[in-house]
Order: sequence, then structure tokens, then C-alpha cells
Amino acid sequence: MARRVPTDPEILAQVEAALIAGQTLASVSRLYGLPKTTVQSIRNRMTTRISEVDDCNRPNEERTILPTRSLDDLLTSVLEDNLKALQMIARTAQNERYINGQTAAAIATLYEKIATFSVQLLSAAAEPAEDSN
Repeated sequence: MARRVPTDPEILAQVEAALIAGQTLASVSRLYGLPKTTVQSIRNRMTTRISEVDDCNRPNEERTILPTRSLDDLLTSVLEDNLKALQMIARTAQNERYINGQTAAAIATLYEKIATFSVQLLSAAAEPAEDSN
């Protein structure tokens, strides 16, 4: 049995993007210097097999589709990343070395932006969820 070689997460993401874009196994294999079987394994992990049925409920075709993330999932991910970045900015802005290198106007502008974003976030979180009825 062949030993599995771990793939760098950055390369893995690039391979997945190339496959989603419709590039062939062979071209992706050449482009990233990976064995074709490795690219095929990556593709297989990303895909879900579905069967289509005809009017008589008989399977007539099997095809592979790529999983999709919902818009809510993508927005949540972006919001999480932005909140982490905002935390780091706020921590940096509290650092004495950073403060000493900035003008009072620059610090005031930064804190105003952080405060405005925080209020908008709290306001959005306080809004009641819409009913799906």
C-alpha cells in the first residue's frame, strides 16, 4: 500500500480551485507537480456522487457535483475573519510603542472607526431574527 504524502494546505487549496475551475486531472497534476492519483484523491474528497432518475424513477445517469457553501456560511466566515482582524487592530492600538508613533488625529480616527463598527455590530445582533413563516 502506498504511503500517503501530506499536501501543503496552500497547494491543496490551489489544486481544489483549479479542479473547481474545470481543469483536468492531468493539467493540475503537471501544474503543481503532484502525482495524478493524488490530484484524483483530492477531487474525490471534494465531490459528492448523485444519481439522477428518469420519469420512471430509474437511475439514468450518475455525475459528480462539487459541494457548495451557503451564503450564510460564507458571510459568517468573512465576519469571523473581520472580527479577528479588528481584535488585532484594537490590541495593536493599545500598544504604547504604536501610540507614540501616531498622531492624536490618527488614533482618534482609528478609535472612531472601531467604535462605529462595534455599534453597528451590536445593533445588528440585537435585531430580532426574521421568521421564515
